[in-house]
Amino acid sequence: MNFRVGICLYNEQKGIDWRVCHVCPRLNVAAIADMGAALTNNNCKKPTVYTFKKLRKLIAQKSLESGFYELPLGMRVSPEMLIEQNREKWLEKRSRRFELIEPLTAEHVIRKYLYGDGIGSEIAELIDSGTECRTPGAFYNALNRYITFGMNVLALTPFNLKNTGSNFKYVDINGKPIKRGRGGHDNAQSRSKTRGITEQDKKDIKSIIKQLKKGEKKKFSVSRAWRVYQKQFCRTELLRKYPSSGKELPYYIKKREQDRISEQQFRYHLKKLLGPEAKKILIHGATVYEKDHADRQGHSHDGVLGATDRYETDATVLDIYVRYPYTRSERLTMGRPVLYLVVDVYSTAIAGFYIGFSGPNWQGMANAYVNACMDKVQFAASYGITIKPDDWPIHHVPKNVLTDNGAEHKDALVNSALLEQIGIQGFSFAAAYRGDMKGVVEGTFAIVNNERIQYLAGSIFKEQDRTDQHPSNNATYSYDDLVRKLITIIIEYNNSANRLSKQNINMMRDDVEATPQGIFNYSLKEEMNGGHGTAPEEEATIRWAFIPEETATVRADCVYFKGLKYHSPEFKCRGLYAKAKAKRFKIPVKRTLNCVNTIWHRTEEGQYIKLALKNTNNESPYLNQCWAAVLHRLEQNKDIAKDLKENELDAMNYSDELISDTVEGIKQVLEQSSPNTNQSMQTGVKERQDEYKQFQAAMDARNLAAAVGSNSSEPDTPAPQIHHDINDDDDDIYG
Repeated sequence: MNFRVGICLYNEQKGIDWRVCHVCPRLNVAAIADMGAALTNNNCKKPTVYTFKKLRKLIAQKSLESGFYELPLGMRVSPEMLIEQNREKWLEKRSRRFELIEPLTAEHVIRKYLYGDGIGSEIAELIDSGTECRTPGAFYNALNRYITFGMNVLALTPFNLKNTGSNFKYVDINGKPIKRGRGGHDNAQSRSKTRGITEQDKKDIKSIIKQLKKGEKKKFSVSRAWRVYQKQFCRTELLRKYPSSGKELPYYIKKREQDRISEQQFRYHLKKLLGPEAKKILIHGATVYEKDHADRQGHSHDGVLGATDRYETDATVLDIYVRYPYTRSERLTMGRPVLYLVVDVYSTAIAGFYIGFSGPNWQGMANAYVNACMDKVQFAASYGITIKPDDWPIHHVPKNVLTDNGAEHKDALVNSALLEQIGIQGFSFAAAYRGDMKGVVEGTFAIVNNERIQYLAGSIFKEQDRTDQHPSNNATYSYDDLVRKLITIIIEYNNSANRLSKQNINMMRDDVEATPQGIFNYSLKEEMNGGHGTAPEEEATIRWAFIPEETATVRADCVYFKGLKYHSPEFKCRGLYAKAKAKRFKIPVKRTLNCVNTIWHRTEEGQYIKLALKNTNNESPYLNQCWAAVLHRLEQNKDIAKDLKENELDAMNYSDELISDTVEGIKQVLEQSSPNTNQSMQTGVKERQDEYKQFQAAMDARNLAAAVGSNSSEPDTPAPQIHHDINDDDDDIYG
């Protein structure tokens, strides 16, 4: 059995409900938590460690079945919903708990805690540093809960009411301690009578550092910092009224020496709080320092255990214009697309991608994640390309993800408890404009965009002459064409890029192919216990975990979403269409942006329902199209409908003009007829109808003869005549 995080081992009859919380493939061990005890006790116990061999033996002895553990519902509630339920304190308590144990959540610390000699020294250091909690038990309880419920900040959510209670803030009292040192216990032997440093003084010094950091870009100096500190914290402001002007103006007096700290104290603690690295950050700014001044010893894959241990993701605007598919009269473009890439850090293999026309944003990145985790043979086939499984075998869920600009998609990402269900253990966020923090994916962009895309028709050349025609007028590749091209480029890159520098000694001994895909396959098998590969039936779960939620409307005939109609037989079986006939209602759905054919809905019972685009007789113009093109066309349809509405009056006027003579003739005929005074149905209608049928038959025969040419020996058929005396009554004619 392949053990991975999130697997549930259970036996309902024996009351066993275990969850695999952590796995160390190199040691062949796994940490198992008793979820029955974890959900009922206030204090969470440390997960039990078993070797793979012993765990397999227990599974056989206790007749355990395996599945995927469903984390508590309270963990999945979004912050917005908690606030709506007046549970803001849940969020506050979760944040405080995580801040307490954050230094202990590093992977190497957790491995030491679970499989090593413990972390007593680390907890002692945290207690000595003046943290909120003073007992080791609080650290162990929070850390055990963090590991047991998914190794994510969501695990610390007090999802049971019994876990909530009164919260007390630690108050920092600014006392006046006597300085330690040669001055004696009463400071009598020291010339300086200034008091000792307090925690509040350290906070004040930190506030000065922040002020100088936000101020003008001047060369930082300790002397300047001391002057600013003196102005704010070493004197008292008073008001004095001047008789000459009658105004009250401020003046200052210094505080007593016993109420101040000395300059030497300030310099000492400023140096401790700041340090040489922080001093450079203060001068240059954090972003510039990390980008241009920080030391560089390692590589982007440092700390990465193997393939799928960490994926890097990023987005860039491609240097090519995409052709608009809904017209042939002229070559139009939809603009330059955004390419989202997902790259395995260890092997540098491209795990997945997505091309969109918005962003960069989380919605596009989510579609790239889904592509990285799903089967590529099926994906390529949807675009008309037949590949073998070995051409692009990456369909695995990563353990960790590094993406950029976390503030942009934290709600869609971090707060999604479903990510725990598919085995992702951690997300890291790099700051915007910090390409140095994602070196692997940035380098891959350079290869794909600069060495491949730039030489396609409709691409942008940086050295292009301004007198040349703009590339947007030469858009050649449609969206589907570009996706197909990217598939072939990625397969070529994964199977041919030189990665000799990534090989370790075992790869060299085993003659592993020095390509991204060769390294990926070897590491996955030998170092990562096969990884977490996905099956086709997991597609709905994967998509639902990553893609942001949207809203659709259930109608009596369809599920209406973004101007398109969708249908599922399951909705009819559940009576949802019948319910919507009485009153329409909304449901949560998710979609993939690269094709409009399908959307997904998850029921309250956790069942995933796939809704297909209504496509009567395969005539839908939107089938197999990307959302960007379809939404653009739907907006065009609104303009077309408006124009048709404007033309309606013109068409009506022209129609009335064509028939005006006929209408006038009808009026003249009717004016010569006497009005009918009968109340009952007219008599003789059937006879008049038969007479006119004979007249029409004769006229049709005459027209046919005239069209094909009649026999010259036969006389022309005379036109039939119907004589009606408009002055005669019906009884006189047909009686």
